[in-house]
Amino acid sequence: MKRVVEDIRYKNTPNYKITCYTEDNKLISKKSVYISMKQVNINGFVYILLFDNNHRLLEAPYRYLNIFKSKVSIGTRLNIAYTIKIFYEFLNIYEVELNEIDYEDVVLLYNFLAGINTSNEVLKIQKHLTTHQIIINFNRLIAYIKFAHHKEVADVLTYSIAQLDTKNVRNLQNYNCPAFISLNQMRTIHNYILNDTSIDEITRMEYDCIYRIMFFAGLRRGEALGLTLEDFIPYKNTKGQTNYKVLIRNRVSDRRYQYAKRCMNVTDKSIYSTSDYQRENVGYQTAYISKSLYDGIEDYYVAKAMQFQKTGKTMPIADSIMEDKPNYYIFSNITKPTPLNRYSLEQYTRKMFIDLGIAVDTKVRTTNLLHRFRHGYAMYLLYVKRIPKSEAKHYMRQRSDDSLNVYDNPTQEMRQEMMSKLMEGIDEYIIENKTNQQE
Repeated sequence: MKRVVEDIRYKNTPNYKITCYTEDNKLISKKSVYISMKQVNINGFVYILLFDNNHRLLEAPYRYLNIFKSKVSIGTRLNIAYTIKIFYEFLNIYEVELNEIDYEDVVLLYNFLAGINTSNEVLKIQKHLTTHQIIINFNRLIAYIKFAHHKEVADVLTYSIAQLDTKNVRNLQNYNCPAFISLNQMRTIHNYILNDTSIDEITRMEYDCIYRIMFFAGLRRGEALGLTLEDFIPYKNTKGQTNYKVLIRNRVSDRRYQYAKRCMNVTDKSIYSTSDYQRENVGYQTAYISKSLYDGIEDYYVAKAMQFQKTGKTMPIADSIMEDKPNYYIFSNITKPTPLNRYSLEQYTRKMFIDLGIAVDTKVRTTNLLHRFRHGYAMYLLYVKRIPKSEAKHYMRQRSDDSLNVYDNPTQEMRQEMMSKLMEGIDEYIIENKTNQQE
């Protein structure tokens, strides 16, 4: 999908027009984003107000600018307000949830502020910021986001500044926390869950399936939690063997935390029948899973459905794209027939990491804990399977080789091992050449 973001000035204020196209330039959608700002003087104090696309007051910025920062000069508060305004414009343009921001979103935010175009993101914006100005804006955002109680998101931005500003890198030099789950750690996690008596057997099966589909298929948290029965598709390969794929897509019935990035956003069920929604890499994306993982998910689902059936409940209902039979979400809460709450999964993940001695970013949270599994999938492809980036990007559902750079984070030990192998090769080459010259 190609997205064009155009800055249409209204009274010298950005009013963005966003147009999305298919790869063959067929129109998918149009929308406008306009975050307005007003100043109101009451009894000598200037209140700064930000309003969303529907002219509703943004309450968190209001409290931050007019209460928390009330002692700060009006000039400073206005600078902060402009930064927050741009940030909310970005969130609306790219349909990003504030509490879901990860590194891919930070790259998008940086490109948006800097006015950098890619093959799939075209920016027609009048004002571009320098790297120094972007760092200043990031620092303002970090303070605001912490105030809004999204510390993990603030930490992602903090780490990103360290990559942009060499003066801040020293703050991370003594803290080497891998941003991914390794294959050996994944094996340990699998064994931990199977032997964890603090949760019941069905929950053990459920968590194990979620971690495995994120690690071995590269699904993001929201994509995994949004999976339904009809998203799992058996198919025959060229040898006549049965393989399995997973369709990742958005539904009207989805909760916010089930949002599938890079897939068409749907607001009405009528979109399900459109050709664009049914087109790969526009309406949906495809991931592939093994038979053992498919069987594990099936075993879990049957056990969970039977557990609910005993109490007269069903699995959580999801919109059906096929329309010929009921559809249900795969992963659900323990007692309620609702899609699994991400907070319970995150809490369990943190406890498990601590029990297993896996770093949990107590100083700097460089990634969301659950997103480490997708990072682990990337490292598994690049360093275990030795798949080149030009091919790995398709498995990761990324658009370019460069977009994998954010996932390519080998540890110091991995770098040392690669260098040792490189030096072995150089030694062999020198010895072989020296022998040939002597002959």
